[in-house]
Amino acid sequence: MIRNLVGPSPRSKLYTRSQMYSSIIKGLFSRVDRRNLQFDNFSKSIGQFFEVDSKSVVPCSMARVGIYLVLKYFIKNDKREVILSPYTISDVINMVICAGGIPVFCDTEPNTCNIDVTKIEELINSNTAAVMITHFYGLASNIKNAKVICNRNNLPLIEDAAQAFGVKVEGQYVGTFGTAGIFSFGLYKNITSFMGGLIIIKDKNLLESVQLDVNTFKPYSFIDVLPKIVKGAITDLITSPLLFKLFFYKIFRWATLNKIKFINNKFKIDVNPISYGTFPKHYKRQIRQIQTRLIVKQLSNVELNQKIRIANAYKYYEGLKHLSNSFILTPFIDNGSHGYQYYILQVPDRDRLEAYMLSQGCDIMISYHRNCADLNCFHQFFRNCPNARETANSVMYLPTYPDYLEKDIYRNINSIKNFFKSCDA
Repeated sequence: MIRNLVGPSPRSKLYTRSQMYSSIIKGLFSRVDRRNLQFDNFSKSIGQFFEVDSKSVVPCSMARVGIYLVLKYFIKNDKREVILSPYTISDVINMVICAGGIPVFCDTEPNTCNIDVTKIEELINSNTAAVMITHFYGLASNIKNAKVICNRNNLPLIEDAAQAFGVKVEGQYVGTFGTAGIFSFGLYKNITSFMGGLIIIKDKNLLESVQLDVNTFKPYSFIDVLPKIVKGAITDLITSPLLFKLFFYKIFRWATLNKIKFINNKFKIDVNPISYGTFPKHYKRQIRQIQTRLIVKQLSNVELNQKIRIANAYKYYEGLKHLSNSFILTPFIDNGSHGYQYYILQVPDRDRLEAYMLSQGCDIMISYHRNCADLNCFHQFFRNCPNARETANSVMYLPTYPDYLEKDIYRNINSIKNFFKSCDA
């Protein structure tokens, strides 16, 4: 009954469960040290899930730390350039810089938000250290062709699969094609340990190097994780059906329509991007055993949750495909290569559409990701990437998470239809 109140379901919802909060607080305070045993269980479970050798599995504090540790190994004095997509968060670029590298931006495909693999080879030269592919919003990049290019040029292929846990290409999980694959267990991911990451590494020497580095880091303390626990609890409270529909939706709608940054920025990341060249000390942490236990418990839900998101994406696609001349519509793919963390639209006038949908009782969000090639803080690495620029200015998210109500999907679809009817009138 509560879930069917007049207001909409929230634009996003965490994959947390109430018992996770008590478990992580109890675990972080526990004095019982079964670290090696728990990490062995974690590596075994992850290895079985991805069908890789458990010895190739390295837990890390965050996905961005995994990127840094992997790139640091490959970047040398005479090989410093890392080819990657500019459409990402600024901290990914900072990890390249902290590792001693030079980011070389390769433009994105116009329709997918992913790097345009066909443009990679023209950027490769004698100073290229590595190629990094990001699987954005759950959509697998053209990873097989990227692997062919890297093999042909004897370059390591790094997969940023932070948004694509559980996504497959022809039966093989993304993150297992390249030299190393990096995943995130951050607060907003489909598997969460509040903070945390994972690296799957095929190269033996790289594996040894990363493990040596990780072993010098200190485990997360309660104080390290507490802000994420608090933020998660607040987010879960705000997005609970009764409170959101009756109270918080009105606040968020008002804040968005009136551009109240104090409220809007609380639920965004990368609000004030900066450039820095020194690896932050507070990143030098290890994931705790309680976090690995939380991750393992969620593995059994990955496939089902993805199937639900795919089904939700299909509803959006079927409802909006006749409007594909008005905006770029995410293609519908049901072979497992798209996990649909959101259903993505690229709308030229997204601000007007967002305002209209909010006025019609919907709750959606425009993207906070940027074209880092255009950011002033990275001006020395500027490269003209018109597709990434257009994408950064046009992407908006339609919710697909498993608890999202079907009536809200159709509310969103009808609102978008009505908006473009009014534009044509």
